[in-house]
Amino acid sequence: GTVDAFVRLLQSPHFEVIEQAIWGLGNLAGYNTRVRDIVIAAGAVDPIANLLDQTQNNPSFVRNASWTLANFCRGRPGPKFEQVARCVPSLARILMNHDSEEILTDICWAFSYISDGGKGHIPFILQTNVTPRIIQLLEHNCLAISVASLRTIGNILTGDDSETQVAIDAGCLEAFNRLIVHNRKAVRKEVCWSVSNVT
Repeated sequence: GTVDAFVRLLQSPHFEVIEQAIWGLGNLAGYNTRVRDIVIAAGAVDPIANLLDQTQNNPSFVRNASWTLANFCRGRPGPKFEQVARCVPSLARILMNHDSEEILTDICWAFSYISDGGKGHIPFILQTNVTPRIIQLLEHNCLAISVASLRTIGNILTGDDSETQVAIDAGCLEAFNRLIVHNRKAVRKEVCWSVSNVT
């Protein structure tokens, strides 16, 4: 029905139509996890991720597409990782190359959900080399970005010793040392949880 129609519109020759279709799919996926899974099963992930890889100089499109891909990763229970894994390299690339708070917030939360889905997801994230950027964002002025980044690093630190070492080598402990005295309790709580995962 509606979902399949939106997915077909991703092949439109008209860019404005594609952008509206992506926005529609993002709205549907954000409604609840059942609808999210229908959208994912209809084949929306790959074409949107491919379009995002090809269209990084259009801020409006990047915002819309990254928000939609982030919505595909949200919710409990989470989606099947193999169905959304294609999102990871595309979102990582945007995270490393953009500074918009809205875009960073959406992607940081997406990574927090993905990294929380199981130990098998952590190597996939580490392969994108996005860890140093996430650690840089630990101290972002926007609380939502900071907390989402803390969750992601905390999840990475639940991995094996080599995965934990990647985060340590990228500077997480230095950042934690500064954030442990943050004025927001939510940040201090996440830092303590992350440090406990190291120890």
